[in-house]
Amino acid sequence: MNGPYGSVLRAPTQYYLYHPQTQAYLRHPQLEQFAVDGTLRFSPSGQMEFS
Repeated sequence: MNGPYGSVLRAPTQYYLYHPQTQAYLRHPQLEQFAVDGTLRFSPSGQMEFS
């Protein structure tokens, strides 16, 4: 779907974390907000960097 001025509209990125106790992936709204405010990078070891 195209937005104004030829831009492409896309849904915000959704982030999920695995919870071993429930054996389920649950959405993580705080990571989603970080992604809106800046750039998230994840290392292979699972650490997150925000800039």
